[in-house]
Amino acid sequence: LFVGSVNVYKRQVLQHREVARDVWNEHAAVLEAIARGDAAGAARAIGAHITSAHQRVGCKEQQVAPS
Repeated sequence: LFVGSVNVYKRQVLQHREVARDVWNEHAAVLEAIARGDAAGAARAIGAHITSAHQRVGCKEQQVAPS
């Protein structure tokens, strides 16, 4: 179910250049933190990405709790 939702999201939302750029930058922030060996930074970056993704798709509930 989740994978299907992601595929629908990619088809509908990532067609917009600005959104695609934002998603790319969010992914880059996660990878850069991992490359630096910064686990806490990677966790913050993925949390921020998930929060932004929820906002983009209009999720009403936050399902990611900070660790």
